[in-house]
Amino acid sequence: MAILAVGAVLRVAWGMQAEGPVALRDPLLYLVLSEHVAAGDGYTYGPGPDQGATAYYPPGYPVLLGAVIWLVRLLPGDVTAFGAAVGLNVVLSVATIGLVFVLARRLAGPTTGLVAAAIWALWPNLVFHSAIVLTETLFLFLFVLLLVVTLGDPAAARAP
Repeated sequence: MAILAVGAVLRVAWGMQAEGPVALRDPLLYLVLSEHVAAGDGYTYGPGPDQGATAYYPPGYPVLLGAVIWLVRLLPGDVTAFGAAVGLNVVLSVATIGLVFVLARRLAGPTTGLVAAAIWALWPNLVFHSAIVLTETLFLFLFVLLLVVTLGDPAAARAP
């Protein structure tokens, strides 16, 4: 539990200091696509059906983020799309710490689970990606979740 708390504190602190999307093409386009999904314009770069519908970027992260933005806007307060993205990434990243513990414990025991979770919680790149609007945080969460589910049977977890 302490490892989750340390990982959460690092990610929240990093996310709170982030002032906006990094001036890279992908994070800005993920935000644009997510905003249009949240507004009901579909998976497009602009409003309306003929305004840049795309299949260039994988839709998973922008669609999930669009749903989160839509939900956050139903609540009182003023949260930006970037703030919603950082919040989503922090939640997914901290949840992944727990999943890494479960996976490593299942494969090699509780001590290995704690060490693996601690490494994951403190790894600088994983903390950094919590405040960047990129797909990596969602992908890692889903990938580790897939491994936890796939290796859910103790016999499968022991097999090479």
